[in-house]
Amino acid sequence: MNLFPDHHKCDHLFLLVGENPLPLYVAALLLMDDGGTIYLLHSDGANKTLSTKPFADLLVRSLSVERPDTEFIYYGLNEGNSLRIRAEMKTILSELNLSRMDRIGLNYTGGTKPMAIHSHDVLAEHFPNAVFSYLDAHRLAMQFEGESNPIDVARAREISLKELARLHGYRVDKINQTPRHEKFARALAEVHNTDGGIRQWQKWYTSLSNSGGAHPQLPDIKDYPALRPIITAFNQVGNGEIATEKIAQELDFKKITSASKWFISEWLEDLALAAIIENAQEFNIEHYASSLEPIPQRAPQGTKPAKFELDAVAMLGYQLFVFSCIVSRPGKGEGSEVKKHLMEALVRARQLGGDEARAAVVGTSKFPEKIQAEVERDWQIRGKVRVFGRDDLLNLPDAFRQWFAQSNR
Repeated sequence: MNLFPDHHKCDHLFLLVGENPLPLYVAALLLMDDGGTIYLLHSDGANKTLSTKPFADLLVRSLSVERPDTEFIYYGLNEGNSLRIRAEMKTILSELNLSRMDRIGLNYTGGTKPMAIHSHDVLAEHFPNAVFSYLDAHRLAMQFEGESNPIDVARAREISLKELARLHGYRVDKINQTPRHEKFARALAEVHNTDGGIRQWQKWYTSLSNSGGAHPQLPDIKDYPALRPIITAFNQVGNGEIATEKIAQELDFKKITSASKWFISEWLEDLALAAIIENAQEFNIEHYASSLEPIPQRAPQGTKPAKFELDAVAMLGYQLFVFSCIVSRPGKGEGSEVKKHLMEALVRARQLGGDEARAAVVGTSKFPEKIQAEVERDWQIRGKVRVFGRDDLLNLPDAFRQWFAQSNR
């Protein structure tokens, strides 16, 4: 997608590299013409901080796949000393001996503020026609120096989950894009719309787990009246003793007692994935999954890479949306439980998707708006998270549609 006029395009692009390679990756793909050179200005770690060269390596590894004809050159800059930064930039430019006629740009989305200020000033002194730009992580818009209106780039570049994982030092081997048991999940959404339904469902699957596999019984309407939606769904599969085996087979288990984890909360993952799919055409969502397991490709010396799983994810352009699914118990501790899951989802979302990522909890809370207001106030992350509650479950595609449309406003 060609969003920018030719005078914004670069043959020589300087990138200030911070700890989030995603915006630089997008900026490079949008600003660079084929066959150019990218200069990665990373912090050198001289001020007792970590060098950002490893993040430059991740950036180069991903850009090399998309732009194999691009040349990459590394330079380390002091991250805090203005005199040293200016001197180092002048030395770099003297070595490169670029022409004033070359199309030169600097994207200063990454790096420290001193690096941004002084690398900008030195380049501007040497190249008055240089193009300076910044990619806003909140609005997903490219701001060019000297222009009042930023350009929306939120959907300018589609990035796959595997591409995004590689950019942040992970690998993704399996991508599940099919809800397994949507019929049962929708019935359980109705059950979980009331406190009574939640309690009766928990009572039944607890008794199922405690049965030890001996003659497991499906819930009946007499003992569990609040479970009518799921009882109806079960009855459509079969009746009598043989029904438990058929239901287990539909849930991809050998026996129904093995399905307790799905009964507890994994049904929400199917519901969330189905809601993402229903929005796929409207928002051009091509890359999505449930139960995604990013595998870290490197870890600090002497440690094992930490693995984690994301219940459901969707890519809108280059922005990652992460959904954590939880069935919370009604009561005083419900808010804390939801907040804990939301914090973990936000941390994981940023690990895989950078500062641009958004995180949500899909759950059974009766007061999701109250929890979200507290989170946005206390964590100061307005617009970056969302809490979906029990009322949303009955029409989750519409709830997702609203969030997708408004998340960056």
